Amino acid sequence: MDTKRFTFLTPAGVVGLLLASSSALAFDLGVRVDLAAGFHPNALAIGDVSGDGRPDLVLANSGGNSVTILVGNGAGRFDQRVDVATGLTPLSVAIADFDRDGLPDLAVASVGANSVLVLRGLGAGQFAPLVTLAAGASPSAVVVGDFNADDRPDLAVANYGSNTASVWLGDGGGGFGPRSDYATGTNPMALAVGDMNGDGDPELVVANYGSNSVSVLSGGPGGTFGARTDHPTGTRPSSVALGDLNADFSLDLAVANRFSDTATVFLNDGAGALLPGVGYATGTRPYAVAVGDLDGDTRPDLATVNAIDNTLSVLTGDGAGGFGPKSDLAAGSSPFAVAIGDLSGDGQLDLAVANFNPNTVSLFLGRGAGPFGPSTNFVGLWAPETIALADFDKDGDLDLVTGTSQGNAVGVMLGGGDGTFGSATAFGTGYDPREVEIADLNGDGNLDFVVGNFGSGTVSVLQGNGLGSFGPKTDFFTGTSWSLALAQLNQDNHLDLAAVILNADSVRVMFGNGAGAFDGDATFATGQDPIYIQAGDVSGDGKADLVVGNWGDPTISVLLGNGAGGFGPKTDYPIGGYTRVGANLR
Repeated sequence: MDTKRFTFLTPAGVVGLLLASSSALAFDLGVRVDLAAGFHPNALAIGDVSGDGRPDLVLANSGGNSVTILVGNGAGRFDQRVDVATGLTPLSVAIADFDRDGLPDLAVASVGANSVLVLRGLGAGQFAPLVTLAAGASPSAVVVGDFNADDRPDLAVANYGSNTASVWLGDGGGGFGPRSDYATGTNPMALAVGDMNGDGDPELVVANYGSNSVSVLSGGPGGTFGARTDHPTGTRPSSVALGDLNADFSLDLAVANRFSDTATVFLNDGAGALLPGVGYATGTRPYAVAVGDLDGDTRPDLATVNAIDNTLSVLTGDGAGGFGPKSDLAAGSSPFAVAIGDLSGDGQLDLAVANFNPNTVSLFLGRGAGPFGPSTNFVGLWAPETIALADFDKDGDLDLVTGTSQGNAVGVMLGGGDGTFGSATAFGTGYDPREVEIADLNGDGNLDFVVGNFGSGTVSVLQGNGLGSFGPKTDFFTGTSWSLALAQLNQDNHLDLAAVILNADSVRVMFGNGAGAFDGDATFATGQDPIYIQAGDVSGDGKADLVVGNWGDPTISVLLGNGAGGFGPKTDYPIGGYTRVGANLR
């Protein structure tokens, strides 16, 4: 569940909410709902993988070497979760019935294993290994298409490390022919498939992260690909999506440019050639782009997820291939992927966003109205200083938890699903709670609390019962801490805790035992007066690192993890002024 915190001043004991209204914007993506995913979800796909006729969510968890299947009920709820092991560091997933048995299968690109794992669907969201295909170096994305017009799904991957796209033709029984490789630009990171020139043979469109371009590989007979045409994009293109953006019955394309904070739109001239690209502003560091009619006006819109400002940007299409100013919605921390589909069965397109850092997927259920009206206030506990949203009672509605420094407690307010909340129930913590982290610490499927108590130098663990209530606290000494981070720091599949110690210029690491307790600890030096902390893989080696904001220096300290719960000496980066560490960088 998402545990993004907001610290603000309110009247005594009042929590302010902004609810969606029908003014200003022509679309309304509703209240965000966060669901637990695997460790570091990096990609997602929407499709009926359980065989019940209802859309499900499939996430590739790059940090957990797994895919997570969230089985949908057709009304926007996902009550069943299945985790399936994959190859090392899966970065992309695609859905198709490769063996034509009527049950959808999965293809997973594993960058760490240089392979594509095909998983056979068994129904009800269950999967078993079918075949492993050796790819090029560092396959970063996989797509499905019928490249040779035999009505059997084929596969293509972008190989980041070998500057190629690999193609396998499927035999319809779950097997694949020999691999064919085609040259792309430098560091291909994403790809899409579609018939760009209307000749019946699909093209491959590849986003080249290293050469700031997209490559279009023309489709030929028998599933082959011919001449390649390159087109300049913005800086570091990382995602590409196809759609008819100007209603001329030809496929156009949109590209997310990670380091220029833009989406580039290329319109098709109707014969397969692309006109010069036009850039449109997005949020900061757009990782992925998707195309869909989000406001119900029959004109396709663009959606990007932006990993630095933790937003979802929607750019409204004018139907002629142009896109208006962006509108931003808060996503989870470090959103890396976005997919569009009707998840609630109401005819409105919805959005799903994979959040890399808190290990969640955010759902935005479309309602076709507008943005936000006046706030509605609900009475909580006295003097709330931190707030978080999650579904504590498993009814599909977001609930509220606030930390109150005056009452040495957290207050839980159960949501009604319509923007209203019940009265607050207090659960005792240590002295002066300043931060709340939410996660399933003991593996029972219920969300628990970890509360940082600034005044008593402790963290309190309160275990949830799945009904919206929590047991008595268990305290663990940390030292005077303002901020906490939960992450797998020693790769034992248990969540560990890192807490900055304000008056000791250090961070204390405590190791979770999987039962809701923390055993043992170690301390590591930071800058002066550390106040905020985040955990994530900033070095790209698959091991969790720590990033600390130091109030007293002022600096940012980066401590690189060794994967066993230890961290090397800090590296400090001066920034000037008050520091707060937000979303992890990648």
